Formats: sequence, C-alpha cells, structure tokens
Amino acid sequence: EQKHQLNDTLSHWRLTTFLIFSVGYLMIIADFRKPVRRRNLGDEGTNGQPENTSFLQRGVHYQLFVRGGIRERCGLRASKKTALGLSNRAKQREGHSDDRKVSGTLTALPSLSRRLLSSWNELWHQRRIKRKRLPVLDKRMRFGKIRYHRALILLFAFMLLEVLFHAITSAALYQQVAPLGDRQYYTSNSYATEVYEYVAALKREYKGLPWRAEILPDTCVNDPFLFGTNGLSLFASPFPQASINYFSDLGYPTNGVNSMQYKESTIVMDSILSINHLIVRDNRVFDDRTRTLVATGEETRLYENRDALPFGFFVSSNAGYLDGEILPDDHLDVQNQLLRALGGEANVFVKDSFVPWEMEGCFVEPSYEPYSFRVVREKGNHEWAFLVYDVPEDGIYYIAWEDFSVGITYSNGFVGDDQFFQLGGSKRGIGDVGFLEEGTKLHFRVSMSAENAVEGEFRACVYRLDEEAWNISRERLATYPLKLDSFGSGYFDGTITAPETGYLFLPTTINPGWTFRVDGQVTESMAIRDCFIIVPLSAGEHTVSARFVPVGFGTGIGMTVAGFVAIAAYAVLKRNKRNKKQEELRRKRIQEHNVRPPALL
Repeated sequence: EQKHQLNDTLSHWRLTTFLIFSVGYLMIIADFRKPVRRRNLGDEGTNGQPENTSFLQRGVHYQLFVRGGIRERCGLRASKKTALGLSNRAKQREGHSDDRKVSGTLTALPSLSRRLLSSWNELWHQRRIKRKRLPVLDKRMRFGKIRYHRALILLFAFMLLEVLFHAITSAALYQQVAPLGDRQYYTSNSYATEVYEYVAALKREYKGLPWRAEILPDTCVNDPFLFGTNGLSLFASPFPQASINYFSDLGYPTNGVNSMQYKESTIVMDSILSINHLIVRDNRVFDDRTRTLVATGEETRLYENRDALPFGFFVSSNAGYLDGEILPDDHLDVQNQLLRALGGEANVFVKDSFVPWEMEGCFVEPSYEPYSFRVVREKGNHEWAFLVYDVPEDGIYYIAWEDFSVGITYSNGFVGDDQFFQLGGSKRGIGDVGFLEEGTKLHFRVSMSAENAVEGEFRACVYRLDEEAWNISRERLATYPLKLDSFGSGYFDGTITAPETGYLFLPTTINPGWTFRVDGQVTESMAIRDCFIIVPLSAGEHTVSARFVPVGFGTGIGMTVAGFVAIAAYAVLKRNKRNKKQEELRRKRIQEHNVRPPALL
C-alpha cells in the first residue's frame, strides 16, 4: 500500500486472518495430547504387549489352533515361547495350556509359510486363523484416540483453508498492482490477436527457413515464447554466463545471470542478429525509415528489416582478436567495435553530446568526464533531470545512457514539444528515436527517488547513424552468405565460399552442445566475447553442417540403458532362484507324500 499508494482493505483482512489462523494452530497443537491409559500396579504388560509399547504401536493378537504334528514339523513348539508381543507371565500361562494351542502375533509364525506346504495343506492353512482377540481399550484411551483423530482433521482443514485464502488474496493483490495474470490484459485482446496473426503469416512465409521477429514495446521478457516470434529472448539461459555480460555491453537489458530482453535496439544489431521483422504498437512515436512497413492493424504495425543479414555469413579474421580489445564505455561504441571486427566500416554511429536544459527540472551540470552529468537535488523533491539536444542534420538517431550514482528509476523523452517516447526503468540502455529533421529538439530526462537527497552522476549521449557507412558494411557482410540446404531448431546444413581465411559468423550464442563439421571434418568452434559463434574457415568453398545435442544427453542415455539392463538381469536371476527353490520344494513334497493333511480342531 505504501509503495503503490493504495487504500486496500484486503491487506488488513489478510493480517487479521493471519492472527486468527495462528490462534487456531495453537489450539489444534494443544489438542494433540498423547493418550495415556491408567494401569494397575503389578501389571507387567497390556494384553500381552511389552510395557514400553506405545498405543499406536500395539498390534492385533491372534490365537491359532493347529494339529500337534504339523506344529512340531513347522517349528511352532519353539516359537511358542519366543512369540513377539508376549510377556514372561503370558508365556508361562501359554506353556501350561493345551499343547495344541499356540498364541502369538501373526508375524511370529514365519514357519507357517504357504510355500513350505503342499497344495492340499495350503488349502487347510488358509483357514488356520480361528479367531482374533483385540486389546480392550478403556474409556480414557477411547476418548483420547477420538480426540487425536479430530485434531488431525482440524489441522488438515486449517492448512487447506489457509493455503486457499492466501493464494486467492495474493493473486487479487498482485492483480491490482501488475495485472499480468489477466488474460484480457495479456493475450485475450485485439492487440494480441493482431500479433498472433502476424506471427502465423510469418511462419507460413518462412516455413523451413530461419526468421526472427521482435515486439516493441514488449509486455515482458516472455513475449517471444508466448507469441512464437523466435525473438532475442529465446537466447535466455545461454551458456556460459559471459554471453549475458556482452549483451549488456551491447545495450540490452539483462538480469545479470541468464536472461536478456529486447527493449530497444539499433538497425545494425537487428541486421547482425537476423531480426528481419519488428511488430510495434501504434502508440509508439518514432519515424522509422530504416525498415519497411508491410502490414497495418488497428493497434499494431508490422515492419520488415530488409537490411537483415542471412543466418550465417563470412567475416574477417579480425573477429578472432576482438576478445583482446578493451571495450568502450558506451553501448553504441561497443556495437561500432563489433561491426568493425566482423569486417564492416568503422564509426557507423557518430557520437554527440547532450546539454543540460535549464528551463525545467532539477539542477544538472556537465561533469568532468565527457558525456557525463552531475545532478544535485534535495530530499522530497520530485523534479526530473532534463537534457536537450539540437539536431544538426537529418538522420536516424539513437540515445544511450548509464547510471553511475544518481539512482535512475525511469527514463523517457520527447521530440519537439509533444511526441513522447518511453525508455523504461533500466539503469542503462539504448533508445531508438527514429528519423529526426535538422533543427528538431530532442529531450531526454530521468527520474530519481525522492526519499533521499540526490548528488551523483549519470552518462548520456546521442548517436547518429552514418547511413552511407552502414550500407557499405551491410553489402560487404552479405556478399558471402551461408546458403542453407536444410535448417531446423537443432541442426543445419549448407555451403559457403570464403574469399580468404576467416570465420563463419552465426547469430546465436555459444553452447558446448553444438558440433560443427566443415567439409566432413569436425571443427572446433570459437566465440566472440564468449557470446556469438564463429567457425574457422580457410579460403575456398566449404560445406558446413551443425548438430546440437545437449550436454549430458549421451550420459543420460547410457545410464538409462544400464538401468534397464540391471533390472532385466535382476529379474532373470530372481526367476532362476525362484525356479530352483520350487524344484527343491517339489522334491521335498515327493519325499513327504505320505504325510497326512492337517485338520483344524
């Protein structure tokens, strides 16, 4: 309630119910008293049970009546004095009783196994239990047992009620704050219907071929999974963790562990990653002249990136040396470095600086570091930090920012006076503001928490796409593509011509499950910054095939087969042992065929 400023009585009811449940649990636990039976002095046992036997461990007593001959042959005379659950006094009483009567528990008569008797004897001994004698419970013990079971039922009911209550109320509270659980908000609406239609059309068009699409603005990181767009977020949980770090350096939001998200991007990275379509909502304000509009809906638009590079293309040998270079500070400088290492032109993105906007917002001044700004604001002040940039020439522009010590909670901006764009709550990232005309004012602003005073720095700069340099780079990289013969989620085959010694670049992350063959020979792959896959190639034409098998899959198959073999061997040995034992019993029955069948008295 304090964070989202809600006057929600449901939270108060949850606290009250928590207290009620706590009292109820204490009452139930207090009712779990172990029943204790009054006993007479001098009583050594209870119904033939040892004194240390608890109530819940006391078994059922049986009295067996068999012929004396079969009793002696089966060893019942010896078991009479060693039967489980009999006290010494009970054993003495049983010793003076009729020698045809044996008392004890059923588990105390292992010698009466049906396997040791013939079929005729087995028929008789199925009726060997004459009658059962249960222990007598006094009144206190009976009521204690009833109270115990009642407490168990109440405990189960309370636990079930508490789980249901907290599950339903928690979902209701979360729905008020972030209604992602509402299908109407997420998938059952006209916007989602249009996205599904676009994706279905793309799947039909690119059947059997690689393709990727992204959605802006996304609802969450799971959009590519939900809509099936084969987007960048399908790289979530890559191997190893270092690939996440490089994606963060390129300007994509990550969780720092195993997941990345397509919030904003550039036409350069979209083309390198083979993202050939972009689905945007109509409320996203920017003039996109790097892509081609191919479809329009009531709430969305579908753009095609005709600059997208193929899935696999030849890159220069400089790509293998990128790991030894120092990464620049800003995201688009890192993209410049990557493009140059692959064989493109240098400085495709031209960098420029913002200036503080003094007409609105808190105090902002340039810092000693280039492209950095110092912010000072008092506690309780909600003003934003404003920057402005006067566009010097027509072109495609991007924004890059990073928080150092200000504590950025949200960032956005506007073009001119009324065209707002949102960049989200990331501490660092990039933003595509589209085509801007000369003389346009580009505003960028960040918000900070008002709970504490602010005195820190953040970094922000503007980039313009050098379209001529990008076109040269794109044509150069697309000259020698990987021509696919077959393609699937875990394999591909194709041919490529290398003009010189270099690498085959694949727009996917490194994983030890991949196995590559060049001209039929297994070839060890490499990775750029432990991220993108590159396969060494010599000059000339080559056939390339790749197969993906998860690490440990072969070990798992081997263990499974070994387990089945062990089970089969155990079953065979057990069967042979049983057959051998049955054969011995059959021989024994032949020797004892003159024995008269027993009869119940």
